Amino acid sequence: MKVLLATLALCLTLNAQERFKSGLWQLTSAGGDNPGTTTVCMAPVSTSPVNGPPASVRANAEKSAAANGMKITSYSFDGTTISMTMTSGSNIFTSKASYRGDTYENTIVSKSLGRETIKTIKGKRVGPCP
Repeated sequence: MKVLLATLALCLTLNAQERFKSGLWQLTSAGGDNPGTTTVCMAPVSTSPVNGPPASVRANAEKSAAANGMKITSYSFDGTTISMTMTSGSNIFTSKASYRGDTYENTIVSKSLGRETIKTIKGKRVGPCP
């Protein structure tokens, strides 16, 4: 779960526009540990890093990775999709997240102790936070 939350936080980093809206989000995950659906309120402070300019988006991603004991070893951003590889010791996490304002998709590939896990997360904004 820590990796999932860290990856979500890291992926909340793209280019200056509202590509990830704040509000009540329904997130559905498949594969990996803890598949299922959850609803979470994403406050503007949580979504703002993905809506910033490219330089601050990358800086926020690197800061968040470091806070979680990870280092970004590759990073690309095309305006709506961020792809990155993060490492922590011998563990490798690759994430490709796409944001479209009211929807979100992320594929995370984790390689640890010779085991590869693929997790997909799909999110949709369902309205304002209560």
